[in-house]
Amino acid sequence: MSIFKFKYFDVQQQNTALKVGTDAMILGALAAQYNYKSVLDIGTGTGVLALMLSQNKENVKTEAIEIDDNSAIDALNNFKSFPFENQPKLIHDDFFNYTFKSKFDFIISNPPFYLTDNPNELKTLAIAKHTSLNQIILFSKKVENLLKENGKFIFITSIESDEIWLNSLNLTALNCERVIEIKNYPGGKVNRIIRVFSKEKVPIQISKFCLRDENRDYTKEYKILTKEFHNKEL
Repeated sequence: MSIFKFKYFDVQQQNTALKVGTDAMILGALAAQYNYKSVLDIGTGTGVLALMLSQNKENVKTEAIEIDDNSAIDALNNFKSFPFENQPKLIHDDFFNYTFKSKFDFIISNPPFYLTDNPNELKTLAIAKHTSLNQIILFSKKVENLLKENGKFIFITSIESDEIWLNSLNLTALNCERVIEIKNYPGGKVNRIIRVFSKEKVPIQISKFCLRDENRDYTKEYKILTKEFHNKEL
């Protein structure tokens, strides 16, 4: 599907390797519940998370960085057509090498899931879906440096990669303050984890989230969470 229709905007995705899915929808909707003024979306892809965090948010400045050429084309087009005044700013560059001019009070990412040093997929999919242990450590340290003292970092990852990301972030001064365990169906295994980190030391809040019910319909909690983003009633 080349266009994903949201409630207030459309997301073009004909060029990017990875399309909009429920992971981005859940992550973006949860993140939008926080208060923030300056946002960085790392590996923005189509720009969907940056757009969700900018929707109906006055005086929010959002920057989104993307290394892939094709994804950057989609993101730029989506930002230009965003029907709100606070359009996100696209940075078409490598996150690891780019020098940001300021720090952020909110950083979000849907990072690569599969840990590998030699991905054998198409180049665009390799960039979007694969990473290395060294990159995760460098990623974590740069997020720490870019985050303001009262800022928060939120991201989603697979259950298989969660421990690696957690261990890498534990090498920084960031502390996990919230965990959302996601599964597709009741009785199923947790397959995605959303974590929120900050520089504060607070008790960790752990909750569970189920995407679909016994009838394979979206759950009530998913419908409520995403009602301001889906363009039609689920």
